[in-house]
Amino acid sequence: MGDSTGHKHKHLELTLAAVSELSSSSSVSSSSSTPVIARFSADDGVAALRFHQGSEFIDGLNVDLGTSQLFKLGPLQSLCVSESADTNKE
Repeated sequence: MGDSTGHKHKHLELTLAAVSELSSSSSVSSSSSTPVIARFSADDGVAALRFHQGSEFIDGLNVDLGTSQLFKLGPLQSLCVSESADTNKE
């Protein structure tokens, strides 16, 4: 994969045990046969963390790393804290 300047984009993938959103009751677990994959990418100059299960993008789980915090909890555990944009504000 490359861009118009001929540079290749690097993507780093991590297999996840679970993904949870604290603001809702939704969570995604990789205990199923298809693991959840987190992909670090920098498309269009925006560093992001995107979540996929198989070849499907998990809707609503896209983290802008410019406005998020990543914490290493241990050799195999990390925590990402990100404030979601609330489009339903009155």
